[in-house]
Amino acid sequence: VFKLELVRVRDLQTIGTGTGAPVRIEDRLQTFELVFELPPLRFEEYGPYEFRLFADDIHVGNGPFSVVQVQPAG
Repeated sequence: VFKLELVRVRDLQTIGTGTGAPVRIEDRLQTFELVFELPPLRFEEYGPYEFRLFADDIHVGNGPFSVVQVQPAG
């Protein structure tokens, strides 16, 4: 079972979680896609966040990104 966590890096606060449908992986080197449904998310702070992927409760990887403020044009 795969699980995805969205974490605010500043304080390691988990903002949201999602689970994927059970998947059987025959070859660990195989490429595959996972789809996660997350609840509506609200980013209350700008800064670094990351997605953390778990397989059977074992951390297998991160995907960092930043939330930035966009100034309106004009």
